[in-house]
Amino acid sequence: MIDWIRRPDEDLWRSTNLISVNLTGFEAGIALVLHQWSQASFSAHYTYLHASKQSGGFLSNYALDHLSHKFDVTLAFPLRLQLPLLRQGGMRTNLTWQDRAGMELQF
Repeated sequence: MIDWIRRPDEDLWRSTNLISVNLTGFEAGIALVLHQWSQASFSAHYTYLHASKQSGGFLSNYALDHLSHKFDVTLAFPLRLQLPLLRQGGMRTNLTWQDRAGMELQF
């Protein structure tokens, strides 16, 4: 896999071949209808990824800076109105938590 890397004490990024990176993980989710008549719903999803290659002291711009954990929660309340413009309206609330495997770089 090719990635842009640099050492922490360097300013210039360089392209290099990281040989191989194996990503493994899993994803799970659930979706529920909370109220049959209103179609209010709740869903939760979780994703985990693990990379087999470590940084080795350099900063990775792409390959090793992936999401390792992601958790999403959604709560939706559709509106069932008989008005022409609001027939498909509603309210949806999303909450997302993410944790990256790499480092957050300040540019």
